[in-house]
Amino acid sequence: MKVEITGHAHDGAGVGRIEGKVIFVPGALRGELIEAEICASKKGFLQGKVYRVIRPSTQRIVPACPVYEQCGGCALQQAQYKEQLAIKQDIVRDALERIGGFAGIEVLPVLGMQEPWHYRNKGIFQTSRVKGIVRLGFFEEGTRSLVPYAKCMLFSKNVTAVVEGLEKLLNKYEVTLSEDGKKGLLSVLIRESKANGDILLQFLTEGSFGEKIDQLVDALAASFPQISGISMQEKAADKVSLAKQKLSARQMILYGKDSIEERISGFKYKISANSFFQVNSSQAKKLFETAFEYVEPKRTETIIDLYCGTGSMSLFTAKNARRVIGIETMGQAVADARENAVLNRTENVEFMEGAAEQLLPQIIDRGSIPEAAIVDPPRQGCDRKLLNSITGAGLQRVVYVSCNPATLARDLKIMAAGGYSVVKVQPIDMFPQTSHVETVVLMSRVEK
Repeated sequence: MKVEITGHAHDGAGVGRIEGKVIFVPGALRGELIEAEICASKKGFLQGKVYRVIRPSTQRIVPACPVYEQCGGCALQQAQYKEQLAIKQDIVRDALERIGGFAGIEVLPVLGMQEPWHYRNKGIFQTSRVKGIVRLGFFEEGTRSLVPYAKCMLFSKNVTAVVEGLEKLLNKYEVTLSEDGKKGLLSVLIRESKANGDILLQFLTEGSFGEKIDQLVDALAASFPQISGISMQEKAADKVSLAKQKLSARQMILYGKDSIEERISGFKYKISANSFFQVNSSQAKKLFETAFEYVEPKRTETIIDLYCGTGSMSLFTAKNARRVIGIETMGQAVADARENAVLNRTENVEFMEGAAEQLLPQIIDRGSIPEAAIVDPPRQGCDRKLLNSITGAGLQRVVYVSCNPATLARDLKIMAAGGYSVVKVQPIDMFPQTSHVETVVLMSRVEK
């Protein structure tokens, strides 16, 4: 059926209407006339796929990746980069208006990259056997079907070389994969320092994955001097989804170091394999600078950094604050954050391990009410108890950093009801070629 694409959904899919019913079509671009194949009919909407582009957008290009359609990870690779940025600006604006109720809100142009490729400093490569051979790649979106491809263009050539070499070595040393009820290798996590090229590699497993692990590790270290550390991490046997599996406490260092060092704007950051850090080091600089500008720390003020990870924004903020308190649930990230404070000779920061929604009320109850807060939660957004603590304490400024426009809009709506107004909205393209977008929002306490 013919469909006129008029906009984009939160996941980058084109949006149109057929006989008054909304249809979502991945791969379609606004302004296009397409012939769509109906894949599913849901209550209130349809799901389709592009059968033929009748009238292509002037912004359409041929995707650079040969497995673009099968993988599904790069939902906007078929659009010129300037159009990707415009689409993401609209996605943020639409979420704030439709979910948050912020009518006519100004969303600043998305801060993009000069070179929107090879930017990722972290990736998880899944494993499977293809025609009897161990292959690394990514699961096709929404499935457990592997798209075997080592040359993902979002990673550097150094990472690609390691992945290709690792694939050969996994076969040479007869590694057991976690499949068909067997325990073994699930996936491989790789982190790269954009500052010095060091690579950290971690095998994510269900139990042991072979009898020749020592030989495999020796061969990796000998073949790739850029690998500075190799470890093995067991995961709980949760078959629901890999994303929901919990990392166990059993981590074994097989070779070298357990962390790499990243450098941004003169700051040094120690990053362990499982600690949170922005996946785009180049754009992280813009993110930190924007958050710093918005929170506007003063020498007389205490700033609290909620979901602080390895303390990246805490340290950035501390250079102009009286005191910064960072809160993070992951113990290893807190340990890294404390080491990062020492590494950067920053003494006016304190890092606490625990849930932000539990620790912030305790801090406030002790009478230590911060003047401002930075909030950078995971995709699911903030706990309602945390938002109530922030609004109840009357913090003057709140900088909300989000990678999910939908939960961002939901949480800002709650804060607006609690006495805050949106001052600035700045999207930043941390994830070129994909539909994901990071957003920094400044909210200010409304004086009654």
